[in-house]
Parts: sequence; structure tokens; C-alpha cells
Amino acid sequence: MLRQLKSCCLVFSLCCCALVAQGCSHSQTVKDAWKGTRNFWYEYANVPASIDYEQTGDIEKGYRLLAQRMIIVDERLSDLERTMSNADKPPTQAWLVDFTKRFPWLTGFAGVRADGQVIGQQPPTPLKPVDYPALLKEDPKAPRALRGQVQNTPMGPEVFLATPLFDGDKPLGVVVCNFDMRGLVRLAPEPDELLIFTPDTILHSGKYDFSATPLASVNWAKTITSDSYGYVGNANAGFAWMVRYFADQPMIFATHVAGDFPLGQGFVGQFHKTEPAKQAAPEQEAAHASPEQPSQPEAEEGYSPDPFRYTR
Repeated sequence: MLRQLKSCCLVFSLCCCALVAQGCSHSQTVKDAWKGTRNFWYEYANVPASIDYEQTGDIEKGYRLLAQRMIIVDERLSDLERTMSNADKPPTQAWLVDFTKRFPWLTGFAGVRADGQVIGQQPPTPLKPVDYPALLKEDPKAPRALRGQVQNTPMGPEVFLATPLFDGDKPLGVVVCNFDMRGLVRLAPEPDELLIFTPDTILHSGKYDFSATPLASVNWAKTITSDSYGYVGNANAGFAWMVRYFADQPMIFATHVAGDFPLGQGFVGQFHKTEPAKQAAPEQEAAHASPEQPSQPEAEEGYSPDPFRYTR
């Protein structure tokens, strides 16, 4: 398997070299990945190992619980962003092999020319149907910034991170990696208690029926424009949440902190909002509520999957 991977990496490297055969000068800026959550996170989280509960000031228990459960996932995402932000040259064979070992939860890597042609990808046949050209669309205000995106497929949503390549001011294309959030979240201490979603797509629903929680009734596209964290609850239970920007793609992390809700079947994909009056408290009352919350459980050890296999 390793020999096959190296062989594929070599072919892919040669293809990517063609993308920038004339040589490129690439100066990249990355959008603020944390935005409003940065100060909150670094004030209360002892990155990257654990939460120091003796030094958390007056932070509410629900947010400490969320920080403990999401910190490993956040650490891996931040590491991937840093690595991809420096991928300003065609990947070599050695770089690709190291990259795959460093991020074993990735499911794909590709090079795409500015005209949309895929010039190399690993694996040669993607596990899911993907739309690489969709990642060529640039933000006019930050054309060289990392690009995050979530695409829905019949096999579940896939998360993408693309690095644009330029020759001077001329866009040459992108190098892009992708993954299924369900593969990464297994590294979290309590993956069943962690929910991850975008304003319209569930990436990981944990053990809960997402549609039966008050999270499903929130207008997240609107909410995250004014708030970076909060609490959503009703008479049955409550969830602490925080938004984290993966490049320019917002992701909401949430965890259950009180009460009971129906268990689900691990549904992922686009969700339909329920009526707020039927499911959740009014938005102005639920955004930053502070209910009584359960005691803090101890974190479980994460584990590393086989670096050359991906099992759903």
C-alpha cells in the first residue's frame, strides 16, 4: 500500500509541476480563522493539550465542556490550515507522503488548473463525487486566501480546503485536500457528544437526532453574523455552541450540556429548520442562557486510525 501511495504521489507531483511550469511567485494571506472566537478560545483553552480548569475565570461550565470536547478537532483543523497555507509550490513526492501521514483522516488531494481541469488526484478515483472546479471561485477581496467549502454528496458531506496558486497576478489553479468530518471527529474525547454543522449542513450529529434539538430551529446564517458563541435551549435540554471559521467556511460546534433529547441514527447532510415556536425558546432569550449543567466528565483518549485506510 505504501509503495502504491508513493507511486501515485510521484505521478501526482509531476502533474502538479506542469501547473506551475513557468515558476510562480505566491504570496498568500489567510483569512482570520477564528474571527470573534479567537479571544474567547485562547483565554479559556490551554492549547493544544487540555483545558486548565483552575484558570478559567468565570467561564460557564457549558463552554468549558464544549472546549474540552472540540479542542482536538480544532487543533487538527488549525494544523491543516497552517500546512496548506504554506503549500505555495507544486507538491513533491516526499511532501505528499509526509502530508498523508500527518493527516491520516484526509480522504483526498488534488491539483486543479485555472480552467477547471483536474491534472492529478489521490486517490485516482475519489470515494465521493466531488466538484473541484467549484473551488476556483475566488473572493475578489482576498483572492490568495485559503478557501474552505462543504459539498453535499449522496455519501454524505465532504469538507474541502484549497490553496490558490499564482504566477504573479495570474491564477494558475488550486491544490486542494478534502475529508469527511466523521473521520476526524473520532479523535475527539467524546465524539458522540459533539455536533458539528454549517449554517445549512450537518457534518456530524453525534448521538442525537439533530432535528429534535433546538439547534435545528436557529437561523444560523443570521446568528453567526452577530454572535460567535452562545447557548440554545428549551424546556427539555440545552446546547452550548461556538462558531469556528475553517478558512472562509463557518462551522458551528455544539455540545449537549443539560436535559435529554432523542437519539438519532447519525444523520448528516442538509437539514430543514423546524418552527422555533415548536422547538426552541425565542432567539433573544436562548442565545446566551446559562442553565444548570452537569458535572464535567473526564476526557477519553483519542486514537489514530490506519493512515492508509478510511472506514466510515
